[in-house]
Amino acid sequence: MKAIKPWCWQASQAQAGPDWILQLQFTEASRFALQQVAKQLVLSGFSQIHKPNATSYEWIDDSNVAAYQANIDGTQAQNIWIYNHIQIQDLSLSVEAGYTGRGEAYSQVETAWLLELLKHPLLQLTQWQVLAGGNGYDYMTLQSGHDPRSLLAYLA
Repeated sequence: MKAIKPWCWQASQAQAGPDWILQLQFTEASRFALQQVAKQLVLSGFSQIHKPNATSYEWIDDSNVAAYQANIDGTQAQNIWIYNHIQIQDLSLSVEAGYTGRGEAYSQVETAWLLELLKHPLLQLTQWQVLAGGNGYDYMTLQSGHDPRSLLAYLA
């Protein structure tokens, strides 16, 4: 079996950034399955963030959980520069590596998690794109596609 590249391989290779983002869009019919399947899959090295009255689902790398939660709770505001973050909001899923994230091990976990998620028969991916930019740099699209097949080809 051929090794799968991490979702951010092209941003890393191009030394683009400093932030890397993978955005995925799903059909309306995928709404319930997206949220339910994502919550059930194991995301090693990440913790789910709990927000009161939230309409989104978020995970952040374990090393930043306390600081991120303190920001949400308003107990200790601080800037988190290096992080890996996943968010599901409505029909969108985003994976972000702030300042290139915590390394390839995290990116591989994110990629494996995404591939498991996309196996679910009720999830219909309609669009995806890999972006790089931030901290004063305009975001640029490095790669994009309109179906799971094109995403799998990008990762191959």
